[in-house]
Amino acid sequence: MAESIKLKLELTKESIRFLNKFPIQFKKSLHKGFNLAMKKAEQESKLSFGKTGKPSVRTGNLRRSIQSRVITQGGDLVGQLWSDVIYAATIELGDSTRNIKDYPYLRPAIEDNISTLEKIIGDEIERGYKAI
Repeated sequence: MAESIKLKLELTKESIRFLNKFPIQFKKSLHKGFNLAMKKAEQESKLSFGKTGKPSVRTGNLRRSIQSRVITQGGDLVGQLWSDVIYAATIELGDSTRNIKDYPYLRPAIEDNISTLEKIIGDEIERGYKAI
């Protein structure tokens, strides 16, 4: 199970002209920013365990299994946050056929922190800009 993040960046004309001149540095900074943002989302997801409305911790296996990565998909960078344990989707989404309540821990890590994640990406792009 994986959650993806899509962000819309609004750039000024000056920024676009600059980016056309330095696409390699921008691409590196954007990729690094996405990686940092997804690591932050991963951390937030892991820290949410045990809080009200979030999964409780029995063995810690689910919390330890949470991972993140950034991939290129159709020319776009896509951040993914997931767990590969067999019961991860049931905890995240619940299961009405078995009367199991949902305890989201992946989606909120992105949705509740979207402005922070966007700032992390923007800050990394700015650092890359300054490094040129």
